[in-house]
Amino acid sequence: MRNIELITAINNVSFLEAACESPADGIYIPLSGLVNIRWKRDFFSQNQLDDLVAAAHRARKKLYPVINGQIVEAELAIYRDAARRIYASGADGLVLGDPGLLAWVRENIFLNREFKLIASSSASARTSEDLSFWSSEGADRVILPRLQSLSDISDISCGSPLELELFVHGLICPVWEGVSCLWPKAAFAERADWGCCVSLDGQKAPCTQYSQADGRPFWTPQVYSDLQILRLLPELNVASIKVIPAAATPEAFRSTLDLWRKAMDQIQTSGQGPFVNELESVLPGLSPLPVSFDLRRL
Repeated sequence: MRNIELITAINNVSFLEAACESPADGIYIPLSGLVNIRWKRDFFSQNQLDDLVAAAHRARKKLYPVINGQIVEAELAIYRDAARRIYASGADGLVLGDPGLLAWVRENIFLNREFKLIASSSASARTSEDLSFWSSEGADRVILPRLQSLSDISDISCGSPLELELFVHGLICPVWEGVSCLWPKAAFAERADWGCCVSLDGQKAPCTQYSQADGRPFWTPQVYSDLQILRLLPELNVASIKVIPAAATPEAFRSTLDLWRKAMDQIQTSGQGPFVNELESVLPGLSPLPVSFDLRRL
């Protein structure tokens, strides 16, 4: 049986213990000021890295800091210093979306021990050619775009030069991933403000708070989940799936990951999936937001 990893992500330390006690194999943590989305949340600082790595490793989890901001030349040194700091902390890898930075990291830092370089979903690797490109830049794994179709995933997973990761559960913007974050640049000829988008009337709007001209919400935030992917796992060449519970409590966070792990293990072991039905019935009760099971059909 292939060991497909279960990956999760946390935004602040209040869910660190829940992540460490969960059945997740790896944990993504965004570093403040170095990620594309700047919601009103307390992301992690570089000063916390040593303690975070130690806590994850005590729980036998891998820890992957995320630095996938929109890099401009004036800030390149900041990102390079952050990559050095992450490596020195003993983290298990780094998630990043800029090919130039990834290549620089591969060439200049990660030479002495195993360290996984992961191209984030913002890399928009949608085709076999994209995977070949990221492989040439030094990536070990690519996180496929969240709205990649099942047929495309099946096609490009065959013979992929890289490990592939799929997002299967969490809160997302229903706009084609990567496009909305570039709207401010197109509309205002300036860099996006890391979390600002553009509403229908052409004005800047905070991320996840889109509004129409009359003030009505442009879309209602909800959790999207892809249970179809579970039945296909034995056929797909994927290394990991990512579940980010939109949970109000640590208990709900752990329970969501427990259910996904049980379903993953059962599918891989026997090809049968009664836990898939349990996921569909239980997940809505674990989320403070509406849950849709139509992720790949958006």
